[in-house]
Amino acid sequence: MGVAKNIGMAESYSPDEHEDDELSCPMCGYSLTGLTSTRCPECGSPFNRAELLGDVPFVRAPEPIPLWDERGRSGTAAAYVNVAIHMLFGPGPFASTFPPNPDWSSGRRYGRYSYALAAALMFSAAIAAGSTGAGRYAFVAAWLIGAYTCETLVALMLPRDRSTAPTIGSYYFSRPRSIACMGSCFLVLSSVVIATGFLTAEHDDAWLPDRITHALLALTLWWWGAFTSIAIHTAGKSGWVMVISIPGAVLVGFAAGLVAFFPIGIAVMWILGTNTIF
Repeated sequence: MGVAKNIGMAESYSPDEHEDDELSCPMCGYSLTGLTSTRCPECGSPFNRAELLGDVPFVRAPEPIPLWDERGRSGTAAAYVNVAIHMLFGPGPFASTFPPNPDWSSGRRYGRYSYALAAALMFSAAIAAGSTGAGRYAFVAAWLIGAYTCETLVALMLPRDRSTAPTIGSYYFSRPRSIACMGSCFLVLSSVVIATGFLTAEHDDAWLPDRITHALLALTLWWWGAFTSIAIHTAGKSGWVMVISIPGAVLVGFAAGLVAFFPIGIAVMWILGTNTIF
């Protein structure tokens, strides 16, 4: 038999064609025994019964990321905004459209754009606000480090394709990593909030007004809800565990940013020639 190139290439199968006892969804583990559909009724992920039964080689080339890989037609900026809108307001349904093996290099490019844009917004605002101490610059760097730590941990927590070997490889993690990269649009949104705080603070010592701190807290809760929705849509009921695990990722990210803050602050003090970090 040839290599199956499309996991949804057939609309249905007859369960009598194969001995499919204990056959389960590669994404959520739901039993597929006896089903005639090529989509899991629990999480909605498409599957190829022949691949799961080993009748054809399990080989897949990287597949396009929904919306983002349409930028050749719609333009990079429009594709970026389109992905951001779906991640902010419909993250679960959007994530469920991802193929099992999305093009991780393309997803990483989206993340790089987000981090570059976020850094530019926050550093520019700190400069425009006339910050004389190293604190705001160190805060921005620590925020970026903490965000990247959170993103990495969430990628490890999101459901993976169970039909691949349970090893840490690029294929095994390409789907959750790509989805996590799409979530970096929340970082850009937080950078807008932080930049606004820098520009509206009454004095340099007041890094962020209280209302900005509250907005960041609300944004963090929004991000938490978005990835919980993603986990539920891609893993069914077992995705609810993300309600508990995501706060752990946030705490680790906060700790990573805090650990990085003071060394970065000292380096910035030396670069700026100032004696104060605050």
